[in-house]
Amino acid sequence: MTQEEIKLQPHKLVNGIAILLIESEIAEFNQPLSEEELLNQLNLQKQIKINQLKANRTSEMEVETPKPSSLQVYEIDGVARTFKLKIPDIAILNSRIIRLQNAIAGTTAQWTDIDNNRLDLNLDQFKTLANHLDVRDQNLFTLYTDKLAEINACTTLEELNAININF
Repeated sequence: MTQEEIKLQPHKLVNGIAILLIESEIAEFNQPLSEEELLNQLNLQKQIKINQLKANRTSEMEVETPKPSSLQVYEIDGVARTFKLKIPDIAILNSRIIRLQNAIAGTTAQWTDIDNNRLDLNLDQFKTLANHLDVRDQNLFTLYTDKLAEINACTTLEELNAININF
């Protein structure tokens, strides 16, 4: 039998090999899924979609390539400086803020801009960078929870497949 003849015959692929089906197997494949099987399939696809959503959220939080949401432009000494901020940076920013709050007025600490220039920043400048990250984190969390609720509310695979989980 040629490849074209096999394609026209009822078959299934097992490890890339076409296996022709007998009549009883054909009838088995043509049976509609039960409600329980449909529900199980929907729940499985929901869990897959949720896992993809979580991975996308994590990727967005740790973004290495500058995106508009990860960039903060701030003027320092009359020069506009661009900072690439990732959600994990919040811990470092907060430690610098605490250190500067407990230091003598006018003390600075260093931070690197997108062009790898080390800059001396004061307490207010660190607070501004941390605030930018906090707002971004809250927006990302809101988007995530909205998408999660949307996934969980789906009652059909069509509804589920229509949900865009990219941030």
